[in-house]
Amino acid sequence: MVILPIVQSVGEAMAGTPHPKLLVMVAALMCSGAMGLPVSGFPNMNAVSLEDSTGNAIVGTGDFLAVGVPSSVAAYGVIISLGYLLMLAVGF
Repeated sequence: MVILPIVQSVGEAMAGTPHPKLLVMVAALMCSGAMGLPVSGFPNMNAVSLEDSTGNAIVGTGDFLAVGVPSSVAAYGVIISLGYLLMLAVGF
């Protein structure tokens, strides 16, 4: 969220037909798609630190990597293909 004004400025300065709103929306979606790792936010840190009654971890770092990395790659693909077309159609 801190860099979104910079992203908007870059979008406004682009050659051709600038799409600053589109660039900001894609940047926000990409940040959301990058939340598949255990250290990406408080909820993930909280989940990875949970233990059952015997002291064993319920969710491990490997679980986040096995699900988070492919999910982030899939989110990237959807955002730059289908998401881009939908945002252009809506008028971003």
